[in-house]
Parts: sequence; structure tokens; C-alpha cells
Amino acid sequence: MVDPRLAELDFGLWEGMLWDEVPRDALDRWGADPKGFAPPEGESGRALIARVQSYWDDLMCKKIGTCVVSHGGPLRLLKGLACGQTPDLLAPSMPQGKAELFNISLSA
Repeated sequence: MVDPRLAELDFGLWEGMLWDEVPRDALDRWGADPKGFAPPEGESGRALIARVQSYWDDLMCKKIGTCVVSHGGPLRLLKGLACGQTPDLLAPSMPQGKAELFNISLSA
């Protein structure tokens, strides 16, 4: 099943651009406020956290084992949630091609 809540951050007009093509002042504003800043016509980090948190909450309610394959942003947030931490947009990313297994207590 594909769940749109696990899509990568919507970079809006920045999608497909090289980082060197994004105006430096915009990158600086994003770096200063990763939760609140949104690329033009894109979404903020806060919006990404909200949709990943929604997915996590549904997953915990269902209480079934799940395999998640996703993008760096959502995976970094899910890892924090699985470890009982506050989701962190700036947490280190998992290396590409790496898998992690989390055993989470699903008891009430």
C-alpha cells in the first residue's frame, strides 16, 4: 500500500533544481527555520512532521507489524518516533540502501 503521508518533503518550485541553483538567501532562511520555512509552492517542515506523525499515530492504533520503505525526511522522523524521541528534521539521515528494524511494544 502506498501512503502519501510518507512522501518526501514537497520542495515546490525547487523540485528538480540543483542546490547551487536555489538562491542562497532562501537556503539560509530554510536553514534558520526548517520547521517554519517552505520553498515556494512547497511545504514546510512542520507540515512534513504533521503528516508523518499522522501516519505513526495510525500505525500505533492498528497494532500490526509493518515494513516502511520511504524517503530520507519521513524515515528520519519515523526513526525518532520509533525511538521515543521528538521528531527532528535535522537528525542524521540513514545511509541509502540501509535498513533498520525497530521492535516496538504494541501492548495497550
